[in-house]
Amino acid sequence: MTRKLLFSAAVLLALSGTGCRRPMTFLMYALFGQETQEVDAAFPDLPGQKVVVFVFTDEQVQYEYPLARARLTKRIAAELENRIKGIQVVNTEAVLKFQDEHTDWVAIDRTELAKQFGADYMLMVSVIRYTMRAPRSVSLYRGNVEADVSVYQASLPERRSCVWSSRDNITETYPEEATTGLLRKEAERIRVETERRFVDKLVKLFYDHEEEIEL
Repeated sequence: MTRKLLFSAAVLLALSGTGCRRPMTFLMYALFGQETQEVDAAFPDLPGQKVVVFVFTDEQVQYEYPLARARLTKRIAAELENRIKGIQVVNTEAVLKFQDEHTDWVAIDRTELAKQFGADYMLMVSVIRYTMRAPRSVSLYRGNVEADVSVYQASLPERRSCVWSSRDNITETYPEEATTGLLRKEAERIRVETERRFVDKLVKLFYDHEEEIEL
């Protein structure tokens, strides 16, 4: 086994010297599994800070999926606390209660909202699309969540408070092919996995991590 590994290593070294990137990539995959690359945080300033998470969903999403805003808020908060060292996330129940009691909250200055909860930053997730059904279908299930993400710093004047915004919308679609939702359990599984993948992709914007390289 050791001789085989040494032989493989020698082949890799030889290929690396010839510029044969594609064969080398496949050999790396065969030997060590999926190849990964280091990805820096898009906005690295949240460690050690107090952050309040606000999720906006429009009336249509609120009507069709009344629990979507609460689920996403809690998932994002939990993932931030799990992944980012020293971060303190404002209690999500307090935020959701505030949103229910102040239906015009989206019109309030972002810095004012952050200060309302004693936060250093406000993470604003504006949901553009949230559906668990395939387009033009009532019986086929396919999760799709899309959102614009911005970070506001409470200590800055409102007009300059947006210190970071996603270049592209954060989008997650699951599964690749729509599936029938005859079983309630299957529809629920799709919802849970779609939200999990979306939140994972979103929170990775704020910490250094590894991502798999597509072969």
